[in-house]
Amino acid sequence: MSEPNGKKILIAEDEESLRTVLSDALVAHGFQTILAKDGQDAVVQAKSAHPDLILLDVLMPRMDGRAALKAFRADPSSRNTPIIFLTNLSELDTISDALDADVSGYIVKSDWSIEDIVKKVRDQLGMA
Repeated sequence: MSEPNGKKILIAEDEESLRTVLSDALVAHGFQTILAKDGQDAVVQAKSAHPDLILLDVLMPRMDGRAALKAFRADPSSRNTPIIFLTNLSELDTISDALDADVSGYIVKSDWSIEDIVKKVRDQLGMA
């Protein structure tokens, strides 16, 4: 267990088991987590919680990650918040679109480890 670092991470992921694994890992590394089951929930949560970083699944019900990203970037309180896309899609077009859409990075779900995610979060927050 790491000491709390005061940084809040919003995890927007519709798969409950993955949401839990990510949250547990980040909490173990000293982060606070806010959980959202879809993009719409994530946008609402971000308005009140003001996360330091958002992990955002691309494919979710009600509001997908691309629509949520537009909502975050349109809101002054989350306009500059680092956002990392979580995706099952490894197609170059999707990744290229994500990077063009002002995300800080992406993680292909089939190709990651907890250490990779924690490192990417720490890097984005300048905590490397």
